[in-house]
Amino acid sequence: MQTGAKQQMSSTNLPIRNNPSSISFSSQFCEACLSFDDELSRIETLLEKPEPQAKSSSTVTPTQELSSLPHLEISKLRHIWDHAAVCRCCRSLRDYVLRRYPSLIAGNGGRDSPTALDALSVSVVFLPSFPDLTVPRLLLKAGANTITKETDSEHAPDVNSFYSTTPSSRDGLLVREVGPRIDFAQIRQWVSECRVSHGAECSQSQLPKDWGLSGLSAQNLEFYLIDVHRMCLATSSMSSAPPYVALSYRWGDPQRSTQCRQSNFALMAAPGGLMSEDVVLAPTILDAITFTREVGFRYLWVDALCIVQDDYERKPMYLQLMGTVYADAVLVLAILEGNADTGISGIGHDREVQDSIDLPTRSLIKSTPRIFGNETFSSKTWATRGWTFQEGLFASKILSIDNFASWHCPCANWLEEVFRLLGVKPKTDDQITSTGAQTQQAGSSTFLDFPRVPQHMSLAAYARLVQSYNTRSLTMDDDALNAVAGVTGRLHTLFPDGFLQGVPQFFFDVALLWQPRSPLRRRVCAPDAPPLSSWSWAGWHGDLDLSAWSDSHLVYDEPLVVRNNRIVDWQKLNCVKTDDGQVKQEWKPIQFTFHAPRGRFENPSVVEMPWAWHAHPSEEANENTRYFTYDPDDRENHMAGTKFRFPFPPFERYRNVDHETSYSHLLKGKVQVASFILDTQSLLNAASPRDRVVEDVYLMNESGDQVGYLQLNLYDEQRPAHGTQCELVAISEGVVDVRHQSYATDPVTSTRQLAALNENTAFDYYDFVHVLWIEWKGDIAYRRALGQVEKAFWERDCAGEIEIILG
Repeated sequence: MQTGAKQQMSSTNLPIRNNPSSISFSSQFCEACLSFDDELSRIETLLEKPEPQAKSSSTVTPTQELSSLPHLEISKLRHIWDHAAVCRCCRSLRDYVLRRYPSLIAGNGGRDSPTALDALSVSVVFLPSFPDLTVPRLLLKAGANTITKETDSEHAPDVNSFYSTTPSSRDGLLVREVGPRIDFAQIRQWVSECRVSHGAECSQSQLPKDWGLSGLSAQNLEFYLIDVHRMCLATSSMSSAPPYVALSYRWGDPQRSTQCRQSNFALMAAPGGLMSEDVVLAPTILDAITFTREVGFRYLWVDALCIVQDDYERKPMYLQLMGTVYADAVLVLAILEGNADTGISGIGHDREVQDSIDLPTRSLIKSTPRIFGNETFSSKTWATRGWTFQEGLFASKILSIDNFASWHCPCANWLEEVFRLLGVKPKTDDQITSTGAQTQQAGSSTFLDFPRVPQHMSLAAYARLVQSYNTRSLTMDDDALNAVAGVTGRLHTLFPDGFLQGVPQFFFDVALLWQPRSPLRRRVCAPDAPPLSSWSWAGWHGDLDLSAWSDSHLVYDEPLVVRNNRIVDWQKLNCVKTDDGQVKQEWKPIQFTFHAPRGRFENPSVVEMPWAWHAHPSEEANENTRYFTYDPDDRENHMAGTKFRFPFPPFERYRNVDHETSYSHLLKGKVQVASFILDTQSLLNAASPRDRVVEDVYLMNESGDQVGYLQLNLYDEQRPAHGTQCELVAISEGVVDVRHQSYATDPVTSTRQLAALNENTAFDYYDFVHVLWIEWKGDIAYRRALGQVEKAFWERDCAGEIEIILG
């Protein structure tokens, strides 16, 4: 391999290979840049060579040959500056250096006469990329010292990496230069290719199968869409809506643009109404209309215009149907940065384009961070907002726009700056994505790493949704439940009795056992908005520990080691609007929970099974238990082969969501109460008092015994003083089967006090109660912390029962 002559091709004295009057192509480039282009051609030819099948110690593979290449110097900056007027490559190199590294060029004589030109040079090092590309990286050097920043790993591309526009046959990828405006032809090609090549897999809704719209038809809800050609609102039904694009974006200042209201709906529904001088459309909505029209669709759904914002009777119904709106859209347009007032980059205004270096036979295009996985999707504003969670969760196809456009569907991720050559089949249809993730991941709905929407009743799957959502931000705390109403509204068909304040009622006692993983901020609602409960996760913002939300109704390989028992008959406050406009309040029991079917079918004498359920003897020796399977004959079985601990009814689909009844944030129940003392001198996990932390503190009785613990959420308050009296109420009982050693490593079952209080005690079962530390505001109690107390101590010190209202 002869590289010496090529490596030393830089010279400030090299002649320019041109006659100024010549019109030949070579006249546009100097000798240094032409030689550099030749060297790139040789290296790209080397890339095409296959790796040898049989390798010996003396065999030099193409990969080894590439990795051994030294830095290839293009030219000194003095030469580049002197030839920029007549050499296209030198001109683009000069512009790149001036744009990206202005501080490195000290100039006393202005922009075109820097004083450091003789000391600096531009070089290229070739880095084998992952998995098949070799990436030229431009380096600005002063002698032997590299000035431009490099990454820690010599094989990790950084911001100075460039792709050649000459394609590689290894993967069929071609990096291309994009202009200041979105390439709608490229997007139309993506839509067509997905429709033709991906088939049914990309056409399936992200909603659970068998979800019906019976509740919608009963309410005679109308579905509004923007007709982007007639520029007005069109009316349809959701079940027979034409193909439409749905916009997912962040609202801006609502005072700067017009939303649909009862007073202007007639105007917006008239042809041309959206172009009326009385209607001011937000820039992002205007650009989304342009996008929809240019990509080849007629209808667009935007919440600000397609929901009548002051129709307070029907608006909650639409919010519960947000899952259906985004799942049924032919495409979801997600605007990753900015808001409604900023417009869409590349549509309403020019965007920043990539740097490029012009060469005779190719161009070098500046790499974008997302090509190499250096730009995480989760850092985008869109991915941190609460309202966009359900919009991305249910979407089957997403066209995202930041500075560049990207396509994401269950079968492919495509980037605007990377063009896949037609007729070349890559190893995978996943082009490099902004997360570096594969498109089809276990537990993810798309490459965007949303949790998968459950197809059956699963408390653990719902926990993953809640955890992912609850760290996102909302402008108004009041919207904590509204912004996820599309999720809970759709899951009504899977969870019996639905949700109360975001808590599934079928698992109500267990679902109260959430804890902070990191300090949680109490959500504060506006005075005229319904309050959020302190006992619900929705009343707090931050990272939740939902390890207690396990699928204990399923039979796994390991035995169940923690059992939760109900001890409180909670009631919810039902608020019904009467015909005369008054609100009638009535307490109704939360009675249909999993405890009822579990208790019934744990009795082996019960042999009568619900429809489609079958009982089977336990496969474990010496176990006097049984398990159950669900096998309907007349419908698709989404839980084939799954073993249950007891039968339950959620497979009766098409349940109507009760739109008429609403419930307050209040709970009422008779609870056992006791008073214990905080021992903050012997913390289980002490932290700096200046930090916002979650601390586990012991509970003591009057005799000084450590009887349990509380997990304190110290977000905006100091650690309570040692000896603080805590009024605790018991909300459920728990039993740990200590014979099974998995409890010691399982975060659900490794209760802190079990190890702390009973290290030397021989027993098979550990009994405890889940307790809330409450504080009173008037006649209403509020959750302050959750913990556990050993049952024997609780029974000894319990002061009796009281009826409380928990807010």
